[in-house]
Amino acid sequence: MKIRNLFWTVVVAGGLTGPVDFAFGAARVDQRVVCYASGPTLAHRGIGLLEATANFEFVVSENSEGLRTLKDLRGEVVTDPRHLEFDGSWIGKFRSDELVENPNYRPRKYVGYSQFREVDAVDTAGSAESGMWGNFLLEKDMSAEHFQAKYIFQAGDHMGGTLNLGCHRVR
Repeated sequence: MKIRNLFWTVVVAGGLTGPVDFAFGAARVDQRVVCYASGPTLAHRGIGLLEATANFEFVVSENSEGLRTLKDLRGEVVTDPRHLEFDGSWIGKFRSDELVENPNYRPRKYVGYSQFREVDAVDTAGSAESGMWGNFLLEKDMSAEHFQAKYIFQAGDHMGGTLNLGCHRVR
């Protein structure tokens, strides 16, 4: 008996013995990701690069339409940790069970990234003003050993910018 249909050819050839990840239709396996920054990595408009440290850890999953979800996000952003008494210094702690990719994101600058809105700190310290809120952008192509993320945020009324993060998958 000859099998002429491509789908059945793939199923018979390997699909019955284990999961097959197709580029069309199937969801990708969840991947744990760590993103980090240290040193002059915070781009602040008008000032240049500021010192910051940050780490975010989460699980990325993708549905059959290609939209991604970040699950179990945990993180911390610390700007200028040597001078916490000054106005430009902040600490933000992050916890979120699930963030869904914005399907309406139409980038002008960060093309090739997924946008996750309302990535807000659950606890902040540092300046007299409180709060840290923003958008998290994760590079869509995660096939390389290292890839990029951005946290575009505002903290209080006087601090904000784009935090550049390096990321990798955790095996």
